[in-house]
Amino acid sequence: MLQATWVEMDDHHQLIVCGTAGVQAYEQVASNAGKLNPVWSDNICERMEASAGMCPAASAPVLGRPHLRPHCAGVSKYCRGAASIGKDRVAVGTFTGEIAVYAAGKVQSPLLPGHGSSITCIHASQRRWVSADDGGTIIAWAGDARSDKFSGDG
Repeated sequence: MLQATWVEMDDHHQLIVCGTAGVQAYEQVASNAGKLNPVWSDNICERMEASAGMCPAASAPVLGRPHLRPHCAGVSKYCRGAASIGKDRVAVGTFTGEIAVYAAGKVQSPLLPGHGSSITCIHASQRRWVSADDGGTIIAWAGDARSDKFSGDG
């Protein structure tokens, strides 16, 4: 596991766990405040890895979108960065620089593009959210629309 964070949903909280296979969500059991039950999971990184190395022209798109994937051996596959971006949606960063948006545990298609390298973090306020990547690119978002893109120092 690379990250675990609580996100606020419409009327409850979910624990989002990001790792090398993908993302899992857990909720507290009402009758036992210390116990967590799995709610949903997605092995998105494994699906993305299966398409790595394929020529985009020759491969079927993953999640309905043609794309380029890292072609070199040794590229780490993982999800990292998670935040609630609305009452019922969670944004999760991927190793490709794309962002998966989940609603009720289902990934929306297409993934949000914009980053040229692996997502390192995602943070949100009530109206806006921001994502950052390994290459120093920072993108500010309003919903699913990119509102600003710039490079950070360091």
